[in-house]
Amino acid sequence: MACAFRAENHDIRIEGEAADYAALSMFMGRMEDDSFFPAEMMLEHAEQETAANRAARVRFTLRSTWQEAQ
Repeated sequence: MACAFRAENHDIRIEGEAADYAALSMFMGRMEDDSFFPAEMMLEHAEQETAANRAARVRFTLRSTWQEAQ
């Protein structure tokens, strides 16, 4: 899995590629269980693509809002 993280103000955006939807689901589950991310990760976009070498990949975008500890 390859990901790029972007943060601006309180918005977090993660764009990446997963081998399949099961791998994306497992990745999202790990992030939800990780206390580093205080807010829920929302799936903004996901689509399966087939590369020139016929390998299927799932491109995705996740979004969340950073909430500072009170």
